[in-house]
Amino acid sequence: MRCKFCGKPTKSHTTGDIAICHSCFIEEGDLARSLLAEAEEEAEEDDEIDEMFDQLPKHETEDAFYTDLTPLINALQGQTEDMRDATPLPEEVIEDLRDLLGTVNTRQLIGSLGENYVMSSTVSVDPETHKDGVGIPPKMIEYLLGLLCTLEPNKEGDLPYDEVHETTDRLTRSLILHVVGDEVDIQSLPEEERHQYFIESQVLGRELAASRFVYPSQYLEAAERAYTPHNNILQNELGFTIQDATQFVRDLSQLYQEQYQRMLDRFGEFSRITRVAHGGFIRHLDQYDDDEEGMEAYLDSDDYGEAQHEINQAQERYQEAKQDLWLEKETLIERIDDNEQEFKSFLDRMAVSLGSVPQDDFTYPYEHNPLHGRPIIEHDGEYIIPHFNALLRAVAETYYYDLIGLTGYGSQDEHGGKFGSQWGDYVEEWTHECLLTIFPDIEILINPEYSVAGDSYETDLVILHEDTCIVIECKAKKLTLQTRRGDYPAVKDDVIDGIGDGHDQASRLIDNIQAGEVTKLSTDNDTITIDADTIERYLPVIVLREQYDWIATTEYPTIADIEDNLPYVTSVYDLEVITECLESSDRFIDYVTKRIQLSGVQKLASPDEIDYLGAYIDNGLEVLDMPDDIRVDMCNFAHIVEDQVGHQFYPPELGGDELPFDEGSD
Repeated sequence: MRCKFCGKPTKSHTTGDIAICHSCFIEEGDLARSLLAEAEEEAEEDDEIDEMFDQLPKHETEDAFYTDLTPLINALQGQTEDMRDATPLPEEVIEDLRDLLGTVNTRQLIGSLGENYVMSSTVSVDPETHKDGVGIPPKMIEYLLGLLCTLEPNKEGDLPYDEVHETTDRLTRSLILHVVGDEVDIQSLPEEERHQYFIESQVLGRELAASRFVYPSQYLEAAERAYTPHNNILQNELGFTIQDATQFVRDLSQLYQEQYQRMLDRFGEFSRITRVAHGGFIRHLDQYDDDEEGMEAYLDSDDYGEAQHEINQAQERYQEAKQDLWLEKETLIERIDDNEQEFKSFLDRMAVSLGSVPQDDFTYPYEHNPLHGRPIIEHDGEYIIPHFNALLRAVAETYYYDLIGLTGYGSQDEHGGKFGSQWGDYVEEWTHECLLTIFPDIEILINPEYSVAGDSYETDLVILHEDTCIVIECKAKKLTLQTRRGDYPAVKDDVIDGIGDGHDQASRLIDNIQAGEVTKLSTDNDTITIDADTIERYLPVIVLREQYDWIATTEYPTIADIEDNLPYVTSVYDLEVITECLESSDRFIDYVTKRIQLSGVQKLASPDEIDYLGAYIDNGLEVLDMPDDIRVDMCNFAHIVEDQVGHQFYPPELGGDELPFDEGSD
C-alpha cells in the first residue's frame, strides 16, 4: 500500500484502505490519527457486508465478478408484505416532506442540495471509488428542488439535512413497496404477473435514483443536432438559437463550476481542521486509561478551545462560499461575451422562481418536474444552478415542447405537424456518423428501398460486412411519464411503439432476404445486389433517441413478446460511446452478437448499457451457464469505459479531460 500523504510504499500504519508511512504519521500527527480512526470504522462496516456476501453462492469466471443474489432476493421478497405494512403510504410521506421543507432555510438547503449533487457526481466518475454517488440520489435531489419551487421560500429556520435525507429515503422505500397494493398477494400470482410487478419496481426504482446516464457533452451535441433545423423558429419565438443556448450553458457551467469549486475548497479546509481536532481528541484519550476521564480533560484543555475557534472560523468561511452560489443577473451577464439580449431571453425561458409553481402541479417524483423545463432557480433577483444534469438535459429536451405546441408549425396529434415530420431525423444521421467510425471502408446504405409482393418499403440503415447483415432502425419515440413511473401497461405501449415497431421493420427485411424475396436494395446513388447464401449472420439493431434503461437493456423481449430476430437495442448516446470504445468492426459485431444472446437469456442485468460495454472490454462478456432461476445484477463496470473514453465526453467548461469538480473533496 502507498502512503496517503507522500505516496511512498509503506506497511507502517495501515487500517482498511488507508496507509500512512511513519515519517508522515509523525509529521501530520493528529490528521493522520483521525484518518486511521475513520478508516477503522469503515473497515468494520465493510467486514459486516463482506460476511453477508460470503454466505451467498458464487459463480466465478477468471474475473470472479458473479455473485448469486437469488437467496438474498428471495429472503427479502418473503418480507415484502411485512415491510409494506410497516411503511406509510407515499402520500403521507410527501406531506411530511412538504412540512419539513417548509421549516428549513430554503436558500441554504438548495445550496446544500447543489453541493450534494456536485460531490456525488465527482464520486460517480472516480475510478478509485467505484461508487454511484453519495448522499441523496441525483433524481431525488431534483425532486426536492422541484418541491421547493412549489413552496414559499423561508429565509429563517435550521438546516436539518440528515432529516431531509432520511425522509427522502423513506419516500423512495414507500413508493417501491407500495407498487403492489395491499390487496394483492404477490406470491400467489402467476409468474407472468409477478414479473410485471418486478418490471414496475425496476423502472420506478431507477427513476427514483439516477435515471438515464448520458455524458454532459452528449446532451449539448443532441441539442444542436435536434434543433438546428428549427433555429429560425426558435429565434422568432424564444429570442435565441440553439447555438446560443448551448454556449450559454457552457458559460454558465464554467461560472458555477468555479463557484462550487471555491465552496468545496472551503469545505476541504473545514474538513481538514475538523479531522486534526479529532486526531487531537484521540491523542488525549490515549493518555488516559478511562475514556470519560480523558474526555473531561480534553474539554478543559487549551487545545479544545483553540480547535473549536478554528473549526468555527472555517465553518463560517464554508457557509459564506455556499451563499455565494447565488449570483445576481448582472454577474451572469458579465460572463457572457456578447448576445446580451439573447442571454436575457434564455434566462427568462430557463429560470423558475421559488414559490411560483402551484403545489397541485407537482407532487410525485415521477411527474413533470418544474426543473425539467426550467432548471435555473431564481429568488430575489439571484440565480443558482443546483443540478447540472438537469440543465444539460433540459437544453436537449425542453424546446421540443415549445415547438410541438406551436400553431402552424407543430401539432399535438401523432404526426406532430411540420416540426414532427422532421423531429427524430437527427437520430438516424447521428447513428450513421457513429457507425462510420468503425466501418470506414464499408458503404453504409442510407434509407435503402426494397419491394415485396409489389409493395415498396424502406429501412433506415443497412451494413453488409463479409458474412454479416446489420439492419438498423432508428426510433425517436419518447417514453411517457406513466412509463417512467413504472406503470406496466404504459411500459408495454411504449415498448411496442418504439422497440416493437423497429423490430417489425427490421424483421420484414431480414425475413424476406432469407426467403429470397429481396435480392436488391436501392439507394439514391446505387442498387446493391444481395446474395442470401453468403450471409451467415443477421443482426437487427434498434437505436433509440433516448435511453429506456432496464426496458432496453434487459426486459424488452418479454414485454414485447419478441421471439424471432431478437434485436440489439441501444440509445444513440450509448452507441456513440460504444463506437468510440470498440476499435474495429469485428469487435462491434462480436459485442452486438453477445448482447443479443444475453438479452435472450436475461442472465446478466444492468439498467446501463455502459456496464455491459465495460464488462465486454474487461472480460469479453463471458457468462457461465447458470440455473434458470438465477439472474445476476451487474454494476460498477462503467468505470472501465470512463477510464478509456470518458474524457472525450466532458466539455472543457465541465473539466475537459479531467474529472469534473474533482479537486476539492479531500
